[in-house]
Amino acid sequence: MSKKQGEARARETAPVRREQRKNEYKAAIESASKEIFLEKGYASASVDEIARSAGVTKRTLYSYYPSKLALFVHVFDEYLQELAARVSAAAGGDAPVRERLVASLNALFDFTRENERFMLLYWMLDSGEADGVLPKELLDHVKAWTEEMFRATVEMVKEGQEEGIIKGLDARLLAHLMSALNKGIIVHTNKERRFEIEDIDAESLQALTIELLNGGVFEEGGKTGKAKKA
Repeated sequence: MSKKQGEARARETAPVRREQRKNEYKAAIESASKEIFLEKGYASASVDEIARSAGVTKRTLYSYYPSKLALFVHVFDEYLQELAARVSAAAGGDAPVRERLVASLNALFDFTRENERFMLLYWMLDSGEADGVLPKELLDHVKAWTEEMFRATVEMVKEGQEEGIIKGLDARLLAHLMSALNKGIIVHTNKERRFEIEDIDAESLQALTIELLNGGVFEEGGKTGKAKKA
């Protein structure tokens, strides 16, 4: 290859290499921000630390995300989009409502088990503990995601009630109870493990939750299958 041909090839491939570098920088920034936010939370994490961990300058970081808040919102969006997708997939389809409702609860549980650090941070935001610490813009953003997931669950419960499959309970309260049970299982088993009080695993509590769901929420006429372990 001649010198001119080599220079021409370099000019042709330069945009591709630049785009690859940009993608690599962006991925490194997102990976570093996820780890640091999940470890330290929003207030204690710093842009300097994220940039240093990602191997980029602050100027480069700000070229992708204009603020620490923008990065934090991205982290939440990524996790909550996956959670919403899993729950939606479990709730969809042509299966009977009782099976879809239990599948949704299991999907929430499995996601929580796989992403406990994120869920602990999410519960902190959702509980109001972050009021005055985090910008209202972020809290409103997370609230919108949470409301959307609750809405889908409420609609599924009401569908089951209309079909005579689910008892005439308050649909919204039932959706909140399902969420509370999921949170309670993880928080409780972590506490038991930390203080070595009892050898209780989260999967056993989840299976018991499904058993109670069958016995106290659904009308007579069949039970759902047992919860699968994460």
